[in-house]
Amino acid sequence: MKTYTTADGVLEFEHPADWTVVDVPPPAVGAGQAVSVLDGAGRTMATLSTGYPGVHDAAMMSPSQPTELDYQEMPADQLPLVFADSVNAFNFQVVYNPNTDVTGAVMSINNLAAGSDHGWLRGFDLDAATGASFSRWIDGSETLIGLDPELSAVGGAAAYEAYIATPEYQAVKTMLLSLRQTAG
Repeated sequence: MKTYTTADGVLEFEHPADWTVVDVPPPAVGAGQAVSVLDGAGRTMATLSTGYPGVHDAAMMSPSQPTELDYQEMPADQLPLVFADSVNAFNFQVVYNPNTDVTGAVMSINNLAAGSDHGWLRGFDLDAATGASFSRWIDGSETLIGLDPELSAVGGAAAYEAYIATPEYQAVKTMLLSLRQTAG
């Protein structure tokens, strides 16, 4: 594993040594930065973007409810918890993206109001005004590594559930869950 630290020195995460981190255009909504993590074949495994407006208790709900497949809360001291009634957590959900009219899946780190429903694409808070996003969007047409090609071609919840058992899924989940605020 290798450690990547953001250019501003605020966040860091671990990624497999054969994956690379590259700069991508920053979000248009704020002063921030963005990087994508690419696997050895050049496929995007996740993107980290900072500089968004704060995200506490916000959720973009799709016309159909997301199907949650995996959820794990993070230790409270790993990322800032700006609001006392919140948790940071990893989510893996099947979602409908109304912007692209595509059903796919998203693996992401999110700040959630404690006890809230798990909508999708929230991101996490860095302070009371600023948020960030660390996620992997899986397009409905993407061939998932480690799955039976026929199951991958059919897609949907069954394919995403099977994807959980693959080494690639575990590597992405481990990377996303390693996100932390730097000590400095």
